[in-house]
Amino acid sequence: MSFMRKEFPSASFSHNNYLTGSSLTISHEAAIYASRQWLWEKLTNVSTWSEWDHEVTESRLHCDFCINAEGYLVDRQGNQLIFKITDINHEEAYSNMYFLPMGTKLHFTHMIIGSDAPYQVKFHALFLGPYAAYHFNKFKNDIQMTMQKALSNLSNLTCNH
Repeated sequence: MSFMRKEFPSASFSHNNYLTGSSLTISHEAAIYASRQWLWEKLTNVSTWSEWDHEVTESRLHCDFCINAEGYLVDRQGNQLIFKITDINHEEAYSNMYFLPMGTKLHFTHMIIGSDAPYQVKFHALFLGPYAAYHFNKFKNDIQMTMQKALSNLSNLTCNH
């Protein structure tokens, strides 16, 4: 997968839900005033995701941050989700795949967009598989809210940076 840099308007938050064939997506983005390097470090330091995503209580990679690295996160309800890093474009974007029940996969991409601060940070979730619509409908509201809060929390951390 190749990531292309694209400029987005400087809206504080936006979201899209749309059906693309047999897959469903959810996206949120926010303008964040921070260096690209700082944003990249926050997004890729898996063990500290809970600092800005308060739905995560624990997250770990079993090795260094690289393609095919496997890890897990535990959410506030105690659910453990296994994931694998699938794509990395250094300081621009990376994706990980979560493995859900019934053969469903959740492809989650974190993007830093723009050439100068404020950068647009975009989270994009793509549900794939035979039960993608079921999982999309079950989790879309929670994922939308979590994305919005996580981006807001990430932005608020810049005050301490």
